[in-house]
Amino acid sequence: MPKLKVTTPPEGDHPAKELTPQQRQDWNNYVDYVEKKGFKGSPQLDKKDTGLAKKLFDEYVKANPATSINYDTVKSVQYEMQKLKDSAQEFAARRNDPNAKNIMSGVSPVDGWPGSKTTSFKFPAMTDRTFRNDALVSQKNLGLVNSELRPSALTVQPVPLGTKLEKMADGRLYYQDPKTQDMVLYK
Repeated sequence: MPKLKVTTPPEGDHPAKELTPQQRQDWNNYVDYVEKKGFKGSPQLDKKDTGLAKKLFDEYVKANPATSINYDTVKSVQYEMQKLKDSAQEFAARRNDPNAKNIMSGVSPVDGWPGSKTTSFKFPAMTDRTFRNDALVSQKNLGLVNSELRPSALTVQPVPLGTKLEKMADGRLYYQDPKTQDMVLYK
């Protein structure tokens, strides 16, 4: 199994707090905005002297005043993307995937600049699919994943007696709450 390097930010450079599910969604919306403008992943965003990256970010915030992200959020996004990359690579390495180290290899370092690498990645969503006899019988969007490859909209609570547990893509057990129909982490 290949040994993977776990990324940590420089000392004293750790983001103050984890992003909320809304901030992850707003980041994805920002990346969509940059793509519509024709600059998603563009090397032009790396030229700090032109200020293009900052200008696009400011335009997005002005056009979306209710957004939960601001320019200071960029560093937290980069940090969470680094952690997500590490989690995905570790997951693939445990399955002896020879390409594990290449997964998300283009993620930006934590530098606070929304350049080409930073605008190339969005937070992925996780979907729960139930199959019977190889036929899809139900599908539920569990929300965007956090940096540990876990759905960010799930809660942890005791399982009701007699409830069926399901193993999800993250390898942990979940059950469907009969009241809300949300998938809940089994503890």
